[in-house]
Amino acid sequence: MTYKSNNGEDIPQAEIDTLIAYFMSKIPPQMRDQLNYSPKSLDVVEGWLQERYSEEHCSLFWDEYDEDWVEGEEIKPGWIPDPKLIRGAVFYIGEVHHKLVGGNWRVYKEESDLKWGYPWNYDAFPVIEGSNWAEVICPLIWIADAICKPYSDPVQLSQNLAAHLSSIKRENKNNQ
Repeated sequence: MTYKSNNGEDIPQAEIDTLIAYFMSKIPPQMRDQLNYSPKSLDVVEGWLQERYSEEHCSLFWDEYDEDWVEGEEIKPGWIPDPKLIRGAVFYIGEVHHKLVGGNWRVYKEESDLKWGYPWNYDAFPVIEGSNWAEVICPLIWIADAICKPYSDPVQLSQNLAAHLSSIKRENKNNQ
């Protein structure tokens, strides 16, 4: 993965922008036209992810993200694994949050460095730290939840963000 930093270091914005540009170049033009970094644009990306990872293939999200593919394995007819595409989607979703709630992109290389204690032993999760909403925001986990544990409402990512923005407004109002 190109965006790994040393333990807890910032992820360079140029690397984030490169992955997002790659993602944008590979998705259908009608979808690309709807991606304007608004909360509503998360619905478009979420729908695309849910199409890409059907219920029986949702766990493959992790494999594709981490490049853990068996050589020549074909999951669906025409499936072409593309980890950069998925990483670009992760950063796009994270950038929608980042633009609205602030913070700094960071990555941790080892599980022992993670502040937020998820049990998975994946090598590096990009997170947003120090936002005005939460200590740590992990778009990768939110995407996995949206596609692997779908709720009754198919627009979980934008609803999560709306709830976070409401929480920030309430907190700011209470602090005045």
